[in-house]
Amino acid sequence: MKKLETFDEIARELKRRAGHIEMSVNNLMTILQYILEVVELTKAKGPQKKTFAISLLNQIIDEADISNEEKNECRNMIKNGTLSNTIDLVITASKKKTKINKNKKRLSLNFNKASILQNRFSNKRHSK
Repeated sequence: MKKLETFDEIARELKRRAGHIEMSVNNLMTILQYILEVVELTKAKGPQKKTFAISLLNQIIDEADISNEEKNECRNMIKNGTLSNTIDLVITASKKKTKINKNKKRLSLNFNKASILQNRFSNKRHSK
């Protein structure tokens, strides 16, 4: 797929991919996921991608057929930094800078040891 260059191209691609999702506070993160995927198809770099993503989200909120109260809830998540921080988290995780699932093997071994010890202890108590 060719790189998307204009805001209109990006918006069209987003509507093609996520147009079936109804805008709501509950779906905000799902919509953000699609937005981030589409913004990745642009020639934009770092901070510009984040700006595109937030601008797209604002446009979707403005055009959504939802109550003003719900629109304000969505906008507040942008204003208070929740969406910006979420974007930063996704970027950090995608660059494998977030230590998630790194100690999975060690944790499961410790879990198994704890289970064995717990079973031994409870068996001794019950046999008395």
